[in-house]
Amino acid sequence: MIIRMSKVEILGPKQIAEQVLESLRHCGTLHLLDTRDLPHDHPTTCLADNPEVLTRQLFYQDALEEINAILRQIPENACRITYLDHSAFLPSLLTLSKKHQSALAELQHQTQLHTGTMQRTQQHIELLSVLQPLLKDRVVNHRLSMVAIKLASSDTLHKFREELTRLFDGEYELISSPLPDQSQAIAILLPHSHLRRLQDLLKNKQIPKQFSPTEQNFESLKDYVDYLKDLYSDSENKLRLNENQILQFQKRWGPYYASCKEWLLERLAIHSAHSGIQETTMCFVINGWVPTGNIEQMRTQLEEKYAGAVTLNELKIHQQEMDDVPIILDNPAYFKPFEIFTRLLPLPRYTSIDPTPFLGLFFPIFFGMILGDAGYALVLLFAGIACLLYLKRHPLIQDASRVMIVCAGYTALFGLLYGEFFGEQGAHLIGLQPLIMSRSGTLMPMLYFTLAVGTFHILVGLTLGAFKSLILRHLKEGVFRFISLLFVAAMIILALTFFYPETANLRSPLLIAIGISIPVLIVSGGFLAPLEMLKHIGHIISYTRIMAVGMTSVMLAYVANRLAGEIGSLAAGIAVAFLLHLFNLILGIFAPTVHALRLHYVEFFSKFYESGGRQYAPFKRSPSQAKEET
Repeated sequence: MIIRMSKVEILGPKQIAEQVLESLRHCGTLHLLDTRDLPHDHPTTCLADNPEVLTRQLFYQDALEEINAILRQIPENACRITYLDHSAFLPSLLTLSKKHQSALAELQHQTQLHTGTMQRTQQHIELLSVLQPLLKDRVVNHRLSMVAIKLASSDTLHKFREELTRLFDGEYELISSPLPDQSQAIAILLPHSHLRRLQDLLKNKQIPKQFSPTEQNFESLKDYVDYLKDLYSDSENKLRLNENQILQFQKRWGPYYASCKEWLLERLAIHSAHSGIQETTMCFVINGWVPTGNIEQMRTQLEEKYAGAVTLNELKIHQQEMDDVPIILDNPAYFKPFEIFTRLLPLPRYTSIDPTPFLGLFFPIFFGMILGDAGYALVLLFAGIACLLYLKRHPLIQDASRVMIVCAGYTALFGLLYGEFFGEQGAHLIGLQPLIMSRSGTLMPMLYFTLAVGTFHILVGLTLGAFKSLILRHLKEGVFRFISLLFVAAMIILALTFFYPETANLRSPLLIAIGISIPVLIVSGGFLAPLEMLKHIGHIISYTRIMAVGMTSVMLAYVANRLAGEIGSLAAGIAVAFLLHLFNLILGIFAPTVHALRLHYVEFFSKFYESGGRQYAPFKRSPSQAKEET
């Protein structure tokens, strides 16, 4: 249901406006109005336009940017300093922040350098470890230079070898070995005189040179690998030292910065609400919306905290303000999970009707009518219970599981009425017989049944629409909706008289009533109103999809059982039956859901539902701030 809202006006001395705003934020139930464009009886100014307030807000924003720049460079810490006088401590902290930011930036820079050195060194070690057994001691020859590189693939290696042959005319030796990532480790040995041209070639080909041990004056490749390992170890030690320094900074200063950030976010949140405060030379005015049930609690809190200096008045809601009232949907525990379907639609207007309870009543019925199998119902029930027990951290899945359990109950009910348990297996296994009809052999009774259900559903929607119009005192619309209800009812009863000849004497009065209602419909709803009646009839016929989709499920279950019985092997028959019934169950979950929602969204809601409501956005503390306070 839609919670009743009240428009309130809060007045008090100008000097305590921000304290009152903070109290309202702690209360957490006031939906603030932007009052800058609203008319006022006396000259007022918006607190958000006050130069002093704007200056303070800019200071808070700049301070928050500086603090965030610090916090982004240190690990997150849940610890907070709660005993600070933030307004007095913040300027001192900002004075130190430049120095802290410079020191942290240098530590981060050194960390990146050491991390990069470790990565490159590790790549070199892996590359040379592959080449070392192939080269042995041949690098010791000081008349030769050696360059080790890494190529992407063997195709690239072939092209590179051709390029070397063309450039050096065979005065080189190339040794290769595959790497685990499908790339190639390459060692090139050549005279010192060719080294410069090789380096130019690698540069032109954009192939990074890994190393040349002769340039480093190493006796052997093994010595160079040992040097790289020492370099890696040294960089790792320096990296750990930098990380420890950052951690020490975080332990010492992190809680102060984090606490000041929370305080600044609180201040900025309050400043963002200043557009909802008007002030005169003496007092302030705050306008907003509050759930009617919370007004007395808010009034009592304000009177106690400010000793009667702040008053809360409930204002009359004018008709032109109805579209501005924020919407809160609050339903009993049974209906609340069905809000996952109403949340797919725009919010209803304050003057409309919350469709959630009607979804909770009719959706499971339609679902059960379509699936209608007691065996499938047991599977759905166990699946819903399992999701409830093992997926507790997912609210959406929890609500969907509760809806599934309810739908499983109605599916079991209609399964008993139809006599279905995994198709016709119920009759063979447990002697289950239909209590009202078998869907597979009674097509016309099922058609009449679904039309009767659709008629009742549409009439309920028309009744809700007429009731809503009368409550809102929309007389012309109310007459149109009420006559539409009578017209549809008369048309349905007239159709029934042709199936029950003993009621034929009702045809003349019904035709007269229909004839009289048509001019009334045109006057109250326009010249196209009679066509609207045809649309209602078409909506009722649309409910035959319940029978059609349900018959599809019956036929699939029948095929699954017959096909399993035709297979000679017991194991193969069970496997085929399991797969086909699983496929039918999956379709039986999605198809009834889609069609039942379609009947509600299109056929049913169009009779009374009006979208366009505003989201209720209470001025309150964030969940993390509220948790810290408690």
